[in-house]
Amino acid sequence: MSLEIFQTSALKDTRGGRRRYWDWSVWLDGPGDELDAVDRVEYRLHPTFARPIRTVADRVSKFRLDGSAWGEFRIRVIVHKKAGEPEELVHWLHLEVDAPSKEPAPLRSMAHRDAPAIFFSYASVDGELVDGIVTALRNRGIRCLVGDDVPMGVSLASGIEALIEQADFAVAVISDAYGGWIEREIELLRRMDKPLAALVVGELRRVPAFLDEMKALPVRADEAPEHIADMLLSVAPVPI
Repeated sequence: MSLEIFQTSALKDTRGGRRRYWDWSVWLDGPGDELDAVDRVEYRLHPTFARPIRTVADRVSKFRLDGSAWGEFRIRVIVHKKAGEPEELVHWLHLEVDAPSKEPAPLRSMAHRDAPAIFFSYASVDGELVDGIVTALRNRGIRCLVGDDVPMGVSLASGIEALIEQADFAVAVISDAYGGWIEREIELLRRMDKPLAALVVGELRRVPAFLDEMKALPVRADEAPEHIADMLLSVAPVPI
């Protein structure tokens, strides 16, 4: 296999302290026929990330993953092919102005940071469903905010609060796996007066009382992400 991992990194800010935060991207690159043979790429990040294992199946972006961090770390990259055994690559993420890089891969997974933004609150077991919805929305140029966007070294609670402050609209994904963390995020969203809708996944064994106070959209766990994205945009109370 002649596929390689490339990256870019850009200084973001210092958050008022001594640490320097960076936006970074990594992607798979090489001959087109080899990229066409890839089904998905699994990135295994530093264990301090909220969700250290990420899977990207977007061939157009060359399986690009975007993130933020203040420190360098090793990324294990598992390349799952449409046929044959997976292959593993290892990449050290360099965070410096002249970091080894290449021209950025085609970017469909992240909208401009000044665009209207949707925040997603969800349980980790619903991460695959949310990943699909977020990809569908970002492919339309819509900015999406999720817990994985919290930079390494920033507490999850304060990072989530900062993301919510940026949001124009929020979506709570409610399945039987929902718990206290989602309830706290919903309360924070309400205190900040953020428009809120819910995606109700399947038949709930227990229906939370807060669903009576928001627009609830029933969906299936296997429903097409593009269809769910259409549903969300149809109920968004602000132009998205």
